[in-house]
Amino acid sequence: MTRQELIAWISFVSTAALVILYSVLAFGLSLDDGQWSLLWKVIVAVTVLEVVIDYSRGRDRVERDERDDTIEARGIRNAYRVLMVAIVILIGHSATVNVLWEGLDPVYLERMRWLTLHYLVYVAAAASLIKSGTRIYLYERGK
Repeated sequence: MTRQELIAWISFVSTAALVILYSVLAFGLSLDDGQWSLLWKVIVAVTVLEVVIDYSRGRDRVERDERDDTIEARGIRNAYRVLMVAIVILIGHSATVNVLWEGLDPVYLERMRWLTLHYLVYVAAAASLIKSGTRIYLYERGK
C-alpha cells in the first residue's frame, strides 16, 4: 500500500467516524458503552496515525508522480460535482420556501434553519467521503 493510498484510507475512515459522531450528538442517537468506546478509539487512532504520517513525511519524502496527481484530480472532480448538485438543491429549496413564506408554519421555518445546517454538514462529509473513496478505488484498480 502506497503512502497516498494510506492517506486516502485514513481520510475515509476519519470522515466516516466524524459523521457518526456528529449524527449521534446532533440527533441524540443512542450508543451503548462499547460502541462509544469503539468510536472514540477509532477517532483517536486515525488522528494519531495521520499525525505520524505527516511527521514522517519529511524524512523519506517520496515525490508524487503523474498518476497520483490524476487520481487526486478525479477525486476532487467527483466531490465537486456532488457539492454543486447539493448547492443547487439547497438554492432551489430556499427559493421555494421564500416564495411560499406566508403560508408556512413558523415552527417549520425555525426547524428549516437547523435542517439546512445539518444538510450542509452531511453534504460536506459526503463530498469528502466521495473524494477519498474515488482515490481508494483508483489506487486499488491500478494494482
